[in-house]
Amino acid sequence: MGSIYKKGDTWYIRYDVPPGPSGKRQQVAKSCTGMNRKQAQQLLREIESDIVQGKYTPANPTSCATFLREWLGFARQRLSPATQSLYEMIIEIHLVPHIGKLKLDQITPLIIQRLYATLLHPAKSPASRKPLAPKSVKNIHGVLHRALSQAVRWKLLATNPADAVDLPRQVRPHIAVATTEDIQRLLGNLNSTGEWAIPLLIAVSTVMRRGEILALQWQDYDPTRRTLIVRRAFSHLNATTAIMKGTKTDRTRVIIVNVSLAKALDEHYSQTAFNKPTDWICTRADGSPLLPRHFTRYFERLAKRLKLLITLHGLRHTHATALIAAGIPVKVVSERLGHSTVVITQDTYTHALPSMQQQAAEMVETLWSGQVEEKSPESS
Repeated sequence: MGSIYKKGDTWYIRYDVPPGPSGKRQQVAKSCTGMNRKQAQQLLREIESDIVQGKYTPANPTSCATFLREWLGFARQRLSPATQSLYEMIIEIHLVPHIGKLKLDQITPLIIQRLYATLLHPAKSPASRKPLAPKSVKNIHGVLHRALSQAVRWKLLATNPADAVDLPRQVRPHIAVATTEDIQRLLGNLNSTGEWAIPLLIAVSTVMRRGEILALQWQDYDPTRRTLIVRRAFSHLNATTAIMKGTKTDRTRVIIVNVSLAKALDEHYSQTAFNKPTDWICTRADGSPLLPRHFTRYFERLAKRLKLLITLHGLRHTHATALIAAGIPVKVVSERLGHSTVVITQDTYTHALPSMQQQAAEMVETLWSGQVEEKSPESS
């Protein structure tokens, strides 16, 4: 029979575990950091139940930091380089500083819940980090949950404490939509943007993602059909390096471009074909490819200079919103965006759908009003 007691501000539980090889009785004392008396009692009941059912996992002296790093070492072979870099950043910046010193079996749902609360609302001090967005906390949870699930499979934990944690409600961020005047001002300044002129024109005209734009090669452009094939994308590995990968949905798509963009691409090709032979459409002066993070930073400076209240991603958002508001079928817009399903497009651009509803109502009125007027005398 187990027992519960308190030392200072911390509750402890004591219980008997199955005898070891010597056959002697083994008793374990476990701290319940962050728990109240009721929670400690509940944990004791769960452990005693696991012992009876043969599910008990002995305490593990491994620290959370050591385990997370070892887990990532094994997981690397199944992750892309970009995902490896993301997981390592999450572990070293967000998990190890907060829970790294705790033993693996000391991680409780309450400790994880407090961690997420801290990340969302850090203490107000000069050294405190900026609050994270709910989506960022959800990404952190995904890594921690995956790691702890592996700990359960390795018999280091009996259950995954991340299963019992409530995630913050994710609020869809507001993305500013550019006005017609904003786009005209941007296009009017393309000649002064140097090597970024072609990437900017493609961004305005095609709703492609920044990494997809910069990974375009001349083999992807068909001047006869006026099409661009989106086959790959650049993704940042770290502050100075980008890697090539597939598209976000790992699917190739074909985008028909407008006449102005096709003309600009033809002129650009005639210049690059002789001055700096390269496979890339968007390049630096030496023919090397441009990088996504540099594209974003350049656009931020340009938008500030032109007094535009939009982001680079906002251009994609603007284009898609305009197409939907103009009555282009959502399926067609979804294909240009490269979304995996039409549902994602509908959820993302619900603000533009009411105008389509209005157009539909007006069309029904136009189609059927004449019929109603003609039949009304007969009905009387």
